Amino acid sequence: MATSNDLLIKERSVIEFLAAEGCSAANIHARMKTVYGEMCIIIIIIVVIVIVIIIIIIIILIFTTITARSINQPTNQSTPIHQSLS
Repeated sequence: MATSNDLLIKERSVIEFLAAEGCSAANIHARMKTVYGEMCIIIIIIVVIVIVIIIIIIIILIFTTITARSINQPTNQSTPIHQSLS
């Protein structure tokens, strides 16, 4: 017999799979509710958390890429400042 922890692990795996496929939180909730019943409010909370984590990771990756590009871009000044003053 499956424990409640086993069920949560299975539900989370399904959520991660559906989220990776691009399903909306509402769609995932509706599908999970069909299979697991009314007690899947935990599922929608987990879906929201997973989606928020994915969004945060994307924002961090974008910010890191922009920052790395701006650091690695050469400046337009070819003459050092101390030479231009003399």
